Amino acid sequence: SEFFKEPLFNESATDRELNAVDNEYKRNISNESRAVTQIEKSHIRIPGSKIDRFSTGNLETLKIPGILDELKKFYLSNYSSNLMNLVLVSSLSLNEMQNLVENHFSQIENRGLPQKDFRGEQIFDQEHSFGKIFKIIPSKDIKTLQLNWVLPRQAYFCRAKSNKLLSHIIGHEGPNSLLSQLKKEKLVHGLSS
Repeated sequence: SEFFKEPLFNESATDRELNAVDNEYKRNISNESRAVTQIEKSHIRIPGSKIDRFSTGNLETLKIPGILDELKKFYLSNYSSNLMNLVLVSSLSLNEMQNLVENHFSQIENRGLPQKDFRGEQIFDQEHSFGKIFKIIPSKDIKTLQLNWVLPRQAYFCRAKSNKLLSHIIGHEGPNSLLSQLKKEKLVHGLSS
């Protein structure tokens, strides 16, 4: 809870976090799925949209002059109790958990920040983004076919869970499934959705 109430915006804590991000970046630099994601993002997104951002960083890109001020500004414009939810899983009684929450989390400041609404934002340039083929030479001897398409906003269908149903139908591995047919034709070893 202290992170949300009074985060340590000091050089030592910031350097530790920057080094952790840099280590993660170095560990994943040869991860081909990250490269594929970045290629997709750079070719099918609308410039300036939320998806038009690099999803990782390293010391070179993050250790900039004034980083502490930037972190504080980000914190103040994004962290507010009115935008947060808390989930507890515990063997304690509800009364004990409520006491813990009130003692440790009630001091998180409510800055009255507005809820961000991304519903109207279009992130893909549908006119120019689709119908493209990207051929990527893998570092390992693997062959992968990845098909992507945009579905309607799922927030409107959350009760029906249509995205889960579609994923289950495509990814089902039982008899008479898409996978079993493709395996019978010796076209695939695996399928995921």
